[in-house]
Amino acid sequence: MMNLVIIGAQASGKMTIGQEIEKMTNMTLFHNHDSIDFVRRFMEYGSISTELIRKIRMNFFEAFAQSNKPLIFTVVIDFNDSNDIEKM
Repeated sequence: MMNLVIIGAQASGKMTIGQEIEKMTNMTLFHNHDSIDFVRRFMEYGSISTELIRKIRMNFFEAFAQSNKPLIFTVVIDFNDSNDIEKM
């Protein structure tokens, strides 16, 4: 099984590319805004909501890994920020 992480700048087309790959394969797309938008419906941006987003993603990855299905995930990473890399 292969998983794919699409990394790019904000609004650079990561989701669009992921959607096209999903159509052409048996992979499932988990776009980074799936978790962000969910949390932001209930909480304002801040350290607590950011940590909740991270926890949701990690719990999802752990649970989804048990399905043995391939996953596409999109994310923005600032490679100049060590905190950004650690959070990934």
